Amino acid sequence: MFSLAVLFSLIYLSEQCCVPSEWEAEQLVTSATKSAGKTVPTVSKSMLKLSWDTPLRRFAFIGSYISGGKAGSFRTLGDYISNVNYEVIDGKCNVTKIMKPFSSIQCTNANATTSSPVFLGLNQLQVTQYTWQEDGLTNYMNYATGCIPVSYTSFGLVNNDRVYRSGSFENLTVGIKDRSIFNIPPECRGSSLNTLG
Repeated sequence: MFSLAVLFSLIYLSEQCCVPSEWEAEQLVTSATKSAGKTVPTVSKSMLKLSWDTPLRRFAFIGSYISGGKAGSFRTLGDYISNVNYEVIDGKCNVTKIMKPFSSIQCTNANATTSSPVFLGLNQLQVTQYTWQEDGLTNYMNYATGCIPVSYTSFGLVNNDRVYRSGSFENLTVGIKDRSIFNIPPECRGSSLNTLG
């Protein structure tokens, strides 16, 4: 979601890259959506803390956003064992069924291509870019050695809307400091499943 202007070359088919087993990071996200018939896109920015737990097939994040001049907060818990996603935006809960397997978010697409590695900064951080098409989007995901996520960009057409998203990961640490992040949000207790999700 943030600019990283690097010329990648030597594209080839690759093995899937799967993120580490347990980790946490701060993530800065920028997105823009231009709906059909609209001349100006809706731009959103958010800052969140992401917690990732591969053994128990779940992720959680909590953060704040600015979109269309409005500021607010959000929290999400994706539980892939129960196939339920809990999303709280500004205190309101929406519970939906997860339709894709955990592997679809844990690893790059099996048909992704990679660039030859590039080196960034004084410490020579080695980064490889994975590229693939999925659900109307072109996706670019940049990983450091060991499939440590660095940044991503995706764009395309989703439900007749032009969509752009980019993000970067910062202060990544191994392990989960506070597992209560994976508790069902209090706002969602007793909520029924939205079958449209």
